[in-house]
Amino acid sequence: MANNYYAVSYNAAARRDLEEAYLYFADKLLLPNTGKVVIEAIDAEINRYLSYMPHHPLVNNDDLAALGYRRLIVKRYGYLVFFRVDENTNTVTVSRILHGSRDWLNVLLKDEESAERWNM
Repeated sequence: MANNYYAVSYNAAARRDLEEAYLYFADKLLLPNTGKVVIEAIDAEINRYLSYMPHHPLVNNDDLAALGYRRLIVKRYGYLVFFRVDENTNTVTVSRILHGSRDWLNVLLKDEESAERWNM
């Protein structure tokens, strides 16, 4: 029987995204408790869905889909979780966590462009 569990990790940008989401609620809206609730809900959705069912559709962009980007929508708070799945190691790497109002496509494309430059 195959292992159906996937280890979930967050890269540095995704951890920063969570911190920025919290700070938005805590500092800008002066709702630190709400910020904590939102972050905990996002983390719970990630662990609930990506640990056992990481096969969400590829994003709707040929370049990013070719790199394996998938998206989980956290509907309650309007956040989009972008991740990649490594079937060989049964791992899911969360790359970015962005609010749906952001231009996520350009954010991800710029991330990839920067990563490409560093790998030269």
